[in-house]
Amino acid sequence: GKEDMFEAQSPLQKVLNTGGVIGLRINPGADLEVRDLHLRGDLTLGGTMPSPFFCAGKVDGNDLSILSSMGRVGFTMSRHSISSNGVYKITFNSTNPFGSHYVINTTNQQSGHCKVWDNADSLPDSNSFHIVTYSTAGGLQNSVFHFSVIG
Repeated sequence: GKEDMFEAQSPLQKVLNTGGVIGLRINPGADLEVRDLHLRGDLTLGGTMPSPFFCAGKVDGNDLSILSSMGRVGFTMSRHSISSNGVYKITFNSTNPFGSHYVINTTNQQSGHCKVWDNADSLPDSNSFHIVTYSTAGGLQNSVFHFSVIG
């Protein structure tokens, strides 16, 4: 049929599968830049894919230990000088390319709450942000918490 006669244009390759059916594939050795990709069905990757998180982690605010770091960049953690309880600075190992306008998610593992600190002198910037953990009564408290920065 006509399917047997078509020519594939690079980076596409004409292939014959084990069932004898002709198909197309992207040349595995080709570099391909796509601006608008639409897929139907499953996507399978033979390599790795970078983390969707710029920076993410689980930390213990009691002793400032980093229990997990899973984003594209690492971080350090310190206490803010205003309090020995519940106010932490997360500093990225690399500058965030989105400047100070990135999305931060926080979750307190223990009872109480946590949030991005809204102190005017400590708002998020391209290098760091502050998290505050506090009890259900509203007092600052140390806690184990998780955070993720998307971008």
